[in-house]
Amino acid sequence: MKKPTVKKNWWQQNVRAVSVVATIVMAGVIVGGIAWAKGRPTGGGNSNLVYLSPSSGNYVSGSTITVAVRENSGTTPVSAVQAGFTYPSNLLQFVSIDSSSSAFTTDFSPATQATGSILLTRSSLTGQVSGDQLVANVTFQVLGSGRANLTMSTTCQPTSATANCTALSSAGSTITTSTADANYRLK
Repeated sequence: MKKPTVKKNWWQQNVRAVSVVATIVMAGVIVGGIAWAKGRPTGGGNSNLVYLSPSSGNYVSGSTITVAVRENSGTTPVSAVQAGFTYPSNLLQFVSIDSSSSAFTTDFSPATQATGSILLTRSSLTGQVSGDQLVANVTFQVLGSGRANLTMSTTCQPTSATANCTALSSAGSTITTSTADANYRLK
């Protein structure tokens, strides 16, 4: 006696193909995530990072460079950020600071610019923020050729009103913070 044939539904007929496609998609997501993460500054594993973006690039004399000063606190809520960095004033001329798109909506202390030095001190009075956030955009004009190293300042002197350092704050407490500098090739 012949066994009756049971008609398989679509899923039963295609389970192997669906499994292969799902495996390929997951592998792509994992590889893409790793590639994305490798392109992001990490601060040596510390998720509390203040960095400059782009971190490198080539620019010609007479052009402008807009450098985003950013902080990435991961899941740590942050209420204030102070970011100081130096730049070679013989190669770059300060043009402006724009904080209109900053997640930190209030100037805790007005941004300062001295020849070769920038200091931003901003806070979020509407609540704490976390993750990767813009602090401000700083624009420079390229004056000449060479290597322009923008170096984040890491030494804080809390008693000095003009301390040029980098720090994050959460509910009034300073958070351990790492930094990532930028290096531009000027032609």
